[in-house]
Amino acid sequence: MIVLITQTFVLGGNRTHDLRHSSQGIPYGDVADNDPLGPATPPPNFETPFEAFTDLELCPQLIDGELTGSLRCLQLNIYTPNDVTSGDKLPVMVYLHGGAFVGGEFTLSHFSPKFLVRHNVILVALHYRVGPYGFQCHNTTENRNQGLKDQILALKWVKKTIEYFGGNNQSITLFGESAGAVSADIHLLYSEGLFDKAIIQSGHAVSPNSIEDVDADTYTFDEHNVEDKVSIDRKNKPKERSLRYYLKRNAVVYRYFFDYDGGRNFIKVAKNITSSGAAHGDDLGYLFDISNTFNPEITEADQLMIDRMTLLWTNFARYGDPTPESNELLPVKWLPTNVKENYFDISSATLHFGTPFKQPLSFWDYFYHKYAKNYRGINLHDID
Repeated sequence: MIVLITQTFVLGGNRTHDLRHSSQGIPYGDVADNDPLGPATPPPNFETPFEAFTDLELCPQLIDGELTGSLRCLQLNIYTPNDVTSGDKLPVMVYLHGGAFVGGEFTLSHFSPKFLVRHNVILVALHYRVGPYGFQCHNTTENRNQGLKDQILALKWVKKTIEYFGGNNQSITLFGESAGAVSADIHLLYSEGLFDKAIIQSGHAVSPNSIEDVDADTYTFDEHNVEDKVSIDRKNKPKERSLRYYLKRNAVVYRYFFDYDGGRNFIKVAKNITSSGAAHGDDLGYLFDISNTFNPEITEADQLMIDRMTLLWTNFARYGDPTPESNELLPVKWLPTNVKENYFDISSATLHFGTPFKQPLSFWDYFYHKYAKNYRGINLHDID
């Protein structure tokens, strides 16, 4: 595949046996050698064709106690169906990896996108600076949260360029897990025009353990100089706050619940967790084919979950509606929470009306409004 982007920038890439094409290691940003903590800039145009055959470089991070990676890591991989053309205008999905803002990666050698790309979408995976290079907070605002700014730079590249790969730059879905979900939620709050839909998986911008200080000229934060901070139900209360915030602004919101316990629950398998239920990050095993983690033989039940989740995710990317029509995989219409308070149970493909964890949430509502003056983080202006 040869993609002509400008007169000086040409890409080549790989076809694979699983009906997708990959263009790998495309640089979207450049970090100056003499300013590794500073903002990245767009890379210069290439004078010769760029051969996009090399997987993403790891950003600097500690792995097993050793510093690994390079600041030449501001790259992205683009995965398309093999038969795509520049005139197709397929939906685009941009994935932000997790890793608690101190690590993480999404190399093709570890994460195959074939489950999603088979639904005729384009997937973009990117690396961004993590740890002190990406999220060290400085006295000078220009050097804060470079990882978030790297993501914005990548989104601008995608917005400008993805049509040359057969993508629709008016249909871009940003999604991520854990720290990637927190990042996506922050961009949903403050970035305009770079994407039109978002999927937030196991992470929220208003979670007290996400990010406490953000560049004032890019994001708005409410900072309180207090000695004590109150950590308020890190999992469910932040989700409820985010939900209420978006609903008040007439956003269309679909809420889901994932508790499937199968053979591809990513974190449970990777960490040999034997307790029942689903762990944080387990859903990734049903969206991506993760190497060296699972038995290559996929059970019938796990295949059903792969098919259901990837159809829901790609339907949302294509239509803005995860269940535009009913079928054997998705027999129930998933209603927006705006219509009637509900959540979709992905394991059983059923719709439940009401609020999950309603009783404990009523306590956290009281607790939050009583002590929220001590909260530090993003201000959603929902404090009475």
